[in-house]
Amino acid sequence: MVARLSAGASLSQSAAFGSTWRVNTEHRGVRDAITELCGGQPQESAADDAPYEILLGRSELDVFAAIPDIVANRFVLAAGSHTAHVCDGQRLLEPVSMAGFPCGCPTVMVERKAAARLGRGPSPRSSLTFRLREAPKLGSFSFDSDEWSFSEQLGVVGQKLASLEGEAILRLSLEVSQISTRTGTVVAYTRPGVVVVGQCSTSRDLGLAA
Repeated sequence: MVARLSAGASLSQSAAFGSTWRVNTEHRGVRDAITELCGGQPQESAADDAPYEILLGRSELDVFAAIPDIVANRFVLAAGSHTAHVCDGQRLLEPVSMAGFPCGCPTVMVERKAAARLGRGPSPRSSLTFRLREAPKLGSFSFDSDEWSFSEQLGVVGQKLASLEGEAILRLSLEVSQISTRTGTVVAYTRPGVVVVGQCSTSRDLGLAA
């Protein structure tokens, strides 16, 4: 994995600017290539494992991905510093000794979310591995999310990719919303999204043309 993707803003900008994609990498050459091919603004990063950071300055990003790169509907329940339960919404994935057995989670999404809020049920841990459409030769990037809506969307994407051959073009997006708390404080938060927008059909699409 050459870099990871997240939503973010520089320290000098407001939280509302969180509607831009951010790339963190440990490779200076990857940072320079992304800046040249995709644009964006290099930033200083406090992360020791990924000291190079680029704000792309956009809320939508097209990427290439295939069905093996989708990890959706994965739900995790932690017990302190340990993972007590990992499932796909229907059957257990961990502990390994119980893999394949029914997980016991509610089948209705509203009930599943309520159980997670009470600490009695697992929450989503979704991940996507992809290549940038504008710079496919750079290698694989990753994006992780614990948003329920992203998990649901990624599940739909996975179903669509299962009927396709090869890689598809996905569009990752960010939407900034605002909510008012009981005390009247307005809080802004960023929600990621993903949809299938096309299929790679040529070597040029995949960045393999000479």
